[in-house]
Amino acid sequence: MKLEEMLHVWQGLVRFSKDHRNFYLKARPRLQPQLSSMSIRQLLLVLRGARDLRHSMADLHGATCAALLPRVNELLPSEAAACLTFCIFSPRYRSQAMSLVKSITEIWTSQDLTSLRVVEAVDALECLASWNLRPVAVLERLDGILVDRLVELKYTGNISLWVVATQSLASLRYREASWPLLALELASDKVFLEKVPLHRQCELLAGFAQLGLFDAKAFRNFAELLLAEKSHFKDSKDMAKVLMSFAQSHFFHEEIFDTLYNLFLDMFQALQLQFCLSPSVTMSGVMAAVPSVATLRTTGVQPAVHTGVATQVAAPSSAHSSGLSACGLAAVGLAATAAARSRRSSLVRGQRSVVPVRPSRSLSSAKVVVCAGVNFPEGRKLRVAVVGGGPAGASAADQLAKDGVETFLIERKMDNCKPCGGAIPLCMIDEFDLPKDIVDRQVRKMTMISPTNKEVQIGQTLKDDEFIGMVRREVLDDFLRQRAKTNGATLINGLFMGMALPEKKGDSYVLTYNDYEDEQGNARKGVKKTLEVDVVIGADGANSRVAKDIEAGDYEYAIAFQERMKIPEQKMDYYKERAEMYVGEDVSPDFYAWVFPKCDHVAVGTGTVIDKKGIQRYQQGIRDRAAPRIDGGEIIRVEAHPIPEHPRPWRVKDRAILVGDAAGYVTKCSGEGIYFAAKSGRMCAKTIVKNSKQGVRMIDEADLMEHLREWDGKYGPTYLVLDLLQKVFYTSDAARESFVELCEEEYVQKVTFDSYLYKTVQGNDPVGDLKLGWKTLSSLYKYNNQKTPDPMRTLA
Repeated sequence: MKLEEMLHVWQGLVRFSKDHRNFYLKARPRLQPQLSSMSIRQLLLVLRGARDLRHSMADLHGATCAALLPRVNELLPSEAAACLTFCIFSPRYRSQAMSLVKSITEIWTSQDLTSLRVVEAVDALECLASWNLRPVAVLERLDGILVDRLVELKYTGNISLWVVATQSLASLRYREASWPLLALELASDKVFLEKVPLHRQCELLAGFAQLGLFDAKAFRNFAELLLAEKSHFKDSKDMAKVLMSFAQSHFFHEEIFDTLYNLFLDMFQALQLQFCLSPSVTMSGVMAAVPSVATLRTTGVQPAVHTGVATQVAAPSSAHSSGLSACGLAAVGLAATAAARSRRSSLVRGQRSVVPVRPSRSLSSAKVVVCAGVNFPEGRKLRVAVVGGGPAGASAADQLAKDGVETFLIERKMDNCKPCGGAIPLCMIDEFDLPKDIVDRQVRKMTMISPTNKEVQIGQTLKDDEFIGMVRREVLDDFLRQRAKTNGATLINGLFMGMALPEKKGDSYVLTYNDYEDEQGNARKGVKKTLEVDVVIGADGANSRVAKDIEAGDYEYAIAFQERMKIPEQKMDYYKERAEMYVGEDVSPDFYAWVFPKCDHVAVGTGTVIDKKGIQRYQQGIRDRAAPRIDGGEIIRVEAHPIPEHPRPWRVKDRAILVGDAAGYVTKCSGEGIYFAAKSGRMCAKTIVKNSKQGVRMIDEADLMEHLREWDGKYGPTYLVLDLLQKVFYTSDAARESFVELCEEEYVQKVTFDSYLYKTVQGNDPVGDLKLGWKTLSSLYKYNNQKTPDPMRTLA
């Protein structure tokens, strides 16, 4: 049987019968080895079959996802949507499925998705919700498709599509979506809503409650339809969803609560909690309802618990465990509380009436909540916490405070000495208004040293007033923090421990930290305190706790190791205006080592991504290579720190955003991070100031996403180019020799220095670019085909 025929038979048997196990078992060994040679259409057939056969084909599903991953850029939007449909989460699926889903969402952030059918958009949302992935840019696009196709969704033959779409957005807590508002309007049409099955009605109701949306007419429709089908309530989890939804929305409907109350009592009396489900599933449904007690309880009203039933359910028996009895009693308490709530009387004029816990929100007010942008009361300002007081955090806090935003800057180490070369571009001094004396050394000469110690002097294109500034991080960071404090920021010397995320729109972030300056506490441990703010900026470095709290995802990182070394004065004269960069397998397998001058000492260090455990060996390598110039030096400080290698998967979540190293803004090839950290902090702060109208208006995730679009548009190409250069020139000693040789070219030096010093793309000389391209290719060819390596030179 040919491959194509086998795939069609495979698909047909999966669709119409799952009893032909022998065929599947015989076909799988023939299909799996051919995955790499299949077309995308064939791979999608296999993926669909593996999905439909579920657990018995989990390994084939993973292998197919792995085969699709390298070709993900070739997928049409409809093909990518099919992949998402066939990769909805299952506990048995391999990690390849999640990798495929993530890769597609990354591409969809910039791809035109208007060609997607509405069912594909809904399936994509369901897939993202199943994996708990929240790519805001993709969700925004899919939400837009649903809004544009409202008529198609309303009159489609598959009535569950609009319910699944709402439920998926709700499970992702994506409250900025516009579709759920339209779904709430659909639910206000009782004739339309009654077409939805009972369990879907329960899910839809729970979705609206999760999103904080409410419309009295729609909720009355739900109550009336659920009451009409109360005989079909056989899953305690569905009952719990209804109770929780009405309780969360503070919408009281006497008949629905009394009905569910009686249903719970009937279930307990008959001891049939497990009637069509396993006891564990039933218990989980009952327990899901218990939190409603706190929401529905009215002060001064004692629930009229049905004592006989409560005693019966709570009493141990052979029919159910003591754990189940406790669940039963809790559920009876819930139902009794709800019933008591329904019978509360108003003493006003002797009339019986329902006293609401708080005013219910209408559909129009829900729209305001979703769109955000409400001004604060007079005298109240936007409150922003900046976690981390390095260049990124201090620059952000400075800009925010200067523009009138209430700002808190939390930093645990006020004498921060992060292992960092300390190089800053010339433009940063004027752009950030830095004092001239903050620069320890003005480097006008850069020596590139190849694996064979060939030295190339760079800097011949610099003008007299141009230089690379060398700073000490502890000095620079302290200056930026103190300036932020002077401009109005509250500086907190404390350790950030974590934060509680807002439970609903408009709630505050609650940060927990140990205050080291509180006189009542131990200076070493500090005093535990909390801080409530509207916005959080995570500038707390590569090991960012803010990133962990908002689930921003992991990234690859390098380990940087550096020794501060005092060398003899005559040797220090050599480094007066000079910095050195060493490349070679002995000092780093994928980066470079350095000797950078400071005020009265040098910093000697290296870094690596691929061999972190070998960092001490590479540090010894740079000591040995640079020995003729640093011998006799005394080590005065040793530093090590992780350095991010690329941006995190997610940099914004709700009203929390990452900047600097926490976001992953360190360039490859050069390893530059100070300028980009400070720049990202300032740009982020300016976006917050603008969208909050100088701190008088609440902002949301869309406002912060504006900063990301601006940042990626301005600096994205720079990161891509430097990433490419690192992959080309830092992979072998032959490529490194070629790289150092290219640095002799005057054109290379001019373009490199001008681009670095002023952070603008320089060059654009077609003839020069053509010559450089030819020189690069010929140099790479020469060193890669060299039979005998050049002899090792001795440094003077």
